[in-house]
Amino acid sequence: EYYIYRSEDGQRFEHVGTADKNTYVDRGLETGEKYFYKIVSSNYIKISEQEAKAKGVTKRCLIIC
Repeated sequence: EYYIYRSEDGQRFEHVGTADKNTYVDRGLETGEKYFYKIVSSNYIKISEQEAKAKGVTKRCLIIC
């Protein structure tokens, strides 16, 4: 299990979700904004002391059906 945290400034992280697999879709973000992420894993017994960090800028997506 993975705990996903997001920040807009890279300092104050807020828990935004949990994932059972190594993919997570963060919805409701603003186009063109920069976001920072921190991911912490757990094996149901102990939460990892290590964390992974990532950052990215959102892009506008268009789906044509």
